[in-house]
Amino acid sequence: MIKLDRLVFFAGLISNFILIVLSLFTTQSNANFIIKVGDTVLLLTGLAIFVYFLLDKNFKILYYVGYILSQRVISFIFQVGIFKVFTITNPTILLMISIVSGLITSFTSGALYQYFKEMSYKKVDNK
Repeated sequence: MIKLDRLVFFAGLISNFILIVLSLFTTQSNANFIIKVGDTVLLLTGLAIFVYFLLDKNFKILYYVGYILSQRVISFIFQVGIFKVFTITNPTILLMISIVSGLITSFTSGALYQYFKEMSYKKVDNK
């Protein structure tokens, strides 16, 4: 069974929910502002996960970097694979794809964080 780090998983869900709600209120006139707010939400989520990492003394930086790199690769694959390859003009389909990709990336983020955390713990226990 796949284990998830709940804090990372729920942080991903919450940030994706906020981004989806923001996208519903995007118009031509406020698009730049909404994008900046969305970037701030992602930055704050990343900062919260980093602080969570810093509070865990057994989770070593090398494994955290592994988590960050693997999560970036997965996010990039989603962005290129879904949003760049397909031209989606129907707002309902775009919303549904955003919800599904948000769920998937939150799940993978929580699972990867847990995986790298357990690998770090095993390394610490073996010393």
